[in-house]
Amino acid sequence: MKEFEKHLEKYYSELFSFSFALVADELHAKQIVIDSMHVLLIDKKDLLVEILNSEKGSTAEVYDQLLRVKKFLFKTIYSLSKRRLHQLKHLDEINSKFMPYKSLSLEQKGTLFLVHKTSFNLTQASQVLEIKRHEVINILGQARHELINRLGETFAYN
Repeated sequence: MKEFEKHLEKYYSELFSFSFALVADELHAKQIVIDSMHVLLIDKKDLLVEILNSEKGSTAEVYDQLLRVKKFLFKTIYSLSKRRLHQLKHLDEINSKFMPYKSLSLEQKGTLFLVHKTSFNLTQASQVLEIKRHEVINILGQARHELINRLGETFAYN
């Protein structure tokens, strides 16, 4: 149990960073991470029991189970962020130096973050985003292109 708790604590920073990268509001990002943990406890109870029972098992087996938990948490955060995005439309007072990134779509931000800021490969990112691998590659290319084109632009609020 202690070992599993250590892994969850280690994941928290990465999960919060992902959530914040998607919603750009600290309070909402924290709440989304908390909610994803609750979903894990409710929906994946069998997986958690399996992990707790196999902590003394093979390292490869435990690693695979922890990777499943990590992907589930990232997937849940992405899903919750998509659902709550309409609640965050009032948060237009974002520092303008981050606007090229923040003006990307949620899908583009999620893809960039998963590929460049986590240990996920393209296949794992596609599982989190629930899209095909070639779509991840396409979105990644579009997001990079838009970021490069938007650097140096000024963004005005209406």
